[in-house]
Amino acid sequence: MIGFNDQQRGPSKASLASACAPMDPSQRLRESGHCRGLVSANGPVVGIPRGLLYFHYQPLWSTFFAQLGVTVCSSQPTERANLETAQSLTRSDLCLPVKVFLEHVDRLRHQVDWLLLPRITSVAGDAFMCPKILGLTDMVRNVFTNLPPLLDPKVNVKAPQALSMDDALISAGCHFTEDHARLNRALGAAHEAQAKYRQRLLRFPVDQALEPWDGTPRHGDSRTVASPLYRVAVIGRPYVSFDPALSHHLLELLRRHRVQVVTPENLAQEVKDRYSAKLPKKVYWQLGRDLVAAAMYYAEQPEIDGIINVASFGCGQDSFTTALVEHHVSQRAAKPMLGLVLDEHNGDAGMETRVEAFLDMLEQRKRLAGRQASPFRDHSPQPSPPPDDP
Repeated sequence: MIGFNDQQRGPSKASLASACAPMDPSQRLRESGHCRGLVSANGPVVGIPRGLLYFHYQPLWSTFFAQLGVTVCSSQPTERANLETAQSLTRSDLCLPVKVFLEHVDRLRHQVDWLLLPRITSVAGDAFMCPKILGLTDMVRNVFTNLPPLLDPKVNVKAPQALSMDDALISAGCHFTEDHARLNRALGAAHEAQAKYRQRLLRFPVDQALEPWDGTPRHGDSRTVASPLYRVAVIGRPYVSFDPALSHHLLELLRRHRVQVVTPENLAQEVKDRYSAKLPKKVYWQLGRDLVAAAMYYAEQPEIDGIINVASFGCGQDSFTTALVEHHVSQRAAKPMLGLVLDEHNGDAGMETRVEAFLDMLEQRKRLAGRQASPFRDHSPQPSPPPDDP
């Protein structure tokens, strides 16, 4: 039984109502875009910005709050026009994904009663999150002056008194109910949703795997292409690769060229842990470690024709992981590799030229080898297919 102490409890229903924006709920939901959960006449609305760890934990977060009768609204997907706004919000040397995250906060903050911004320091005992993610809550408070109340529970399993994601959810949930049994039921449902999401990731790309909890309709499948000519592993952070504006529609471009794409998220965590254990020195950043491990795995698979490494300009972690990916891929196989460093100034035409030149190289190698594309053998553990509905 997961409990909580008195100091973690949130405001009463009366004080919660006074904190809500004076906007008609139905109007607020129409303007907010993607809303999930149980909607009551005066029920609270929690906003989740569509960026960074959204692509890792959205099923867990949204299901937990929905089970508490809270409406969950995520911001609309990033458009290219949003990048200019993202640039104007801060003049610092932040990487573009963080700037875009702030732009998502800007779009949500006037339409919701609460914003979910957990302080995630570490989710594994031997690794940390990106320093920008560690300080995200403070950045948001410094950039914006007119914010709704923030739900910012701490997640740090490396702390002397470990704070897990479960602890964070219970702490946030106490703002909406003090019913222990209901909190625990919501937590159980959230874990089931997250497990279902992990299973779907073994069969679908991130955007399609998220669909039952995300509400954004998707067309096509970036992983399954009819009669693919090439199979390419795209090694990048999901909040870049699966954000069409940030990635300059890279996955769609590959799909148009009949490329079947696999990504680190399509591998079970056990596979990535096994390969990261082979590194002579640990990578202490959780997300970067998974990228390097996935690149090592895909480099050894004969069905993979080439590897594209996607990095964000200004990302300190990517400067290290890119070098590690290049080194370990070259050590394991003579596979063609393309490195893409993306920022807000990249033009689509330039990237298309580089991708097409890379695919020409794959075609020449196939011609020399005299072989056609063969079905990709997925070595991840394959559970029984889950239902599509959360």
